[in-house]
Amino acid sequence: MADHRAVGRIADHRAVGRIAVVLAVVLAVAPFVVGLVLDLRRGWLPLGDDAVIAERSWLVLTRHGPLLGQATVARSGGHATYDLGPLLYWLLALPVRIDPVHGVLWGAALWCVVAALVAVAAGRAAAGPAGELIAGAIFTVLAVDLTQMVLDPAWNPSIGLCWYVAAAACGVAVASGHRWWLPALVVAASIAAQSHLSFATGVVMVVPVALLVGLAATPSDSRRSWIRPVAVSAALGLGCWTATLVQQVDGHPGNLSALLSATGGAPVLGWVDGIRALGSAVGVPPLWSHQTVGITLYQLGAILQSGSLPAAGIVVATLVVVAVAAYRCGRHPLAALASVTLALALGLVVAVARFPSGEVLALSYSLRPAYVVALLAWVALGAAATEVALAAVRRRPGIHGARSGGAVPDRASPDRASPDRVVARRRPLAVAGIVALAAGVLAAVLVSTTVLSSQALLPQSGLASAQVRAVTRVVDRSVARGPVILQIAPDPSLPSGGIEMLALDFGVIWLAHTDGRDLRLAVVAATNIGPEAGPAPGLPTVTVHFRRGRPVATLTDPRGRG
Repeated sequence: MADHRAVGRIADHRAVGRIAVVLAVVLAVAPFVVGLVLDLRRGWLPLGDDAVIAERSWLVLTRHGPLLGQATVARSGGHATYDLGPLLYWLLALPVRIDPVHGVLWGAALWCVVAALVAVAAGRAAAGPAGELIAGAIFTVLAVDLTQMVLDPAWNPSIGLCWYVAAAACGVAVASGHRWWLPALVVAASIAAQSHLSFATGVVMVVPVALLVGLAATPSDSRRSWIRPVAVSAALGLGCWTATLVQQVDGHPGNLSALLSATGGAPVLGWVDGIRALGSAVGVPPLWSHQTVGITLYQLGAILQSGSLPAAGIVVATLVVVAVAAYRCGRHPLAALASVTLALALGLVVAVARFPSGEVLALSYSLRPAYVVALLAWVALGAAATEVALAAVRRRPGIHGARSGGAVPDRASPDRASPDRVVARRRPLAVAGIVALAAGVLAAVLVSTTVLSSQALLPQSGLASAQVRAVTRVVDRSVARGPVILQIAPDPSLPSGGIEMLALDFGVIWLAHTDGRDLRLAVVAATNIGPEAGPAPGLPTVTVHFRRGRPVATLTDPRGRG
């Protein structure tokens, strides 16, 4: 009879596990599928940074392959600085070659889904069904808070955020003692760090912290088993960072050196603002309760800089206590979560403290890691409170006596086909079904919220895409094929500050590129794309003006005659 009961419990646990896997995957993946469908239905085109990412991804398979990431707002002695590496372009190189117009969009969405699945799998390894459901729910909450993450996954802060979450989940798995998640942590952390500087400090701290905590959670006689995972991780890390190291050696100046000296004499926000940003993230209400749709970039920057210093200190101190207490009590997943959250929180403080004080607009999207830190901190504190409550319940006299061998009412062993036995067997499945229904409703509500939030963002994107197509048609009719310098005058019919001209410029250049044309910008293309996109002596210039909202092109030859 005992064997039958054990088999029944195993079957129930497997059924619950399958339901949890499906729910976690739906929670993590559904927002990106919805965002991709919305984008394609609205006629999405790569504009601004997306067009630059598409262009540099195309260059990966040429002799002009980039060694660094996107241009940053920091300057070093008059030189531009860049994100740490080209992994983002490597990931998108094939999608852009397969589909030059939309490849950067669906390719980025695909890699975001991969990051979400990695996070779900790592969450399951660390904490079972609860861990994978939490990992999946984090992506859905972020999709609601930061709708642009799913409506513009190709933007480097968006795709970088997905891999930042994946790195955090892998870090929790490694810190829980799952040593073969270390290679995945190194790769995920490398992609996040190279996508945008705002993610770099956090994930760089997570890797050693997760490794040390994982070693501490491993019995001393088994620690040699970490040698192979560490060796594989080192090899993968070297592969991920080879391009960055080559540029540092051959570049003039090297980007790493330029970044280290970029804020040497410039004013930065400082440590107080860094701690305030952490306080704003983890305080009450937490940062993830603020939806960014409808909030201007200046307002978001103000929110991030108005946090409470005591709140930050209290949460950090509590996380330290939770990490130590959970480790001593053998609750390794909770200790791992608290430790990784502390590492990410410290990385957030450092990133804000070293941020140029004059770049408020960039600060608003550079602090996306704060959302993840806030979510993980609240999950860790909630899990700790649950553990304390359960421990208090277990110590009640009745429960303690029954579990410690006290008197138990004599009960005849029920037949395995009895009604009581059937009810006992089906109860876990019923609970799992209720949880599945609730999670499904939650996913539907959150995805619907994402769709509604998109109404505030997609019209502007659609207007810019239509403008790019109109300008491209005019340029095609005005000039023969061959290298041409492009100049676009502002459209007076548009609201002031409504659409950045650089978004239009880069969008036109990339759409023309997909049609085999070679358009170049006079000033910024060489900095953002590469020297081959800059002007050259003797090239004709096509200037686009707007008359009543319609583009008109004028061609000027190298000698200045129209």
